[in-house]
Amino acid sequence: IQQKVDEVANFYKDYFGVKDIEQYLFKKTNLEAIQHLFDVTAGLDSLVVGEDQILGQVVEAMDFARTMGHSGKELERIVRDAVTCAKWIKTNYRISEKPLSVSYIGVKELHRAGGVSGKNILVIGSGKTAALALTYLFEYGAKKIYLCSRTLAHAKELLAVHENLTVVDYHERYDVMKQCETVVSATSSPHLVVLYDKWKETGATQMQFLDLASPRDIDSRLQEVPGVQLIDMDTLQKITEKNQNEREKLAADCEQVIEEK
Repeated sequence: IQQKVDEVANFYKDYFGVKDIEQYLFKKTNLEAIQHLFDVTAGLDSLVVGEDQILGQVVEAMDFARTMGHSGKELERIVRDAVTCAKWIKTNYRISEKPLSVSYIGVKELHRAGGVSGKNILVIGSGKTAALALTYLFEYGAKKIYLCSRTLAHAKELLAVHENLTVVDYHERYDVMKQCETVVSATSSPHLVVLYDKWKETGATQMQFLDLASPRDIDSRLQEVPGVQLIDMDTLQKITEKNQNEREKLAADCEQVIEEK
């Protein structure tokens, strides 16, 4: 066994060519190895506890091993049982349904308060966070989405993904707000991009704001205005921490299931 373990370790060293890769390698054998496979397949050994992607990756890895002629009855049985166990855990514990993405949590909070479905929405920003928010806003049934960004090239890239997106000039954002019920901002600007005084000049009396930026994009004074709701990163971080704690509690229960299996 040790010889084969060394062969695998040497392969990683040669293939990746990463200096000091030994510090990232560890080995498990016998029952410990099986336990580890079950934990990994169920998403309990992931950076994000309970994530789903690893399950598909394990299935693909087994298919590849089979295609290359490097699987046998024992390995097939162990992996099949690990996959079956992971699916049972996914169905019964639903760990991944406790979201940790601030973009998803933010849009979900907007939706819960009635601020997405059938609404006109302005999204400010075109980075990864804004792109994720766009996807979730469309999933939750936004009627029309305007996008403005200082980086026009990034905005056009998102337009290629979402054909029913309307790209507007960044400097027109306050004018566009007059046509919207909701504003989502996710820029990397060190300064506020939605100012209290400028928004008041639009004549709007009611609006929902989702601020996904750190430092904040939206003037915090807006939450003092009657008819305005502001969801910011402080609120979202609290929800994320709560969901993370719930995931960890569920993971402890899942470990008991894995031990039995």
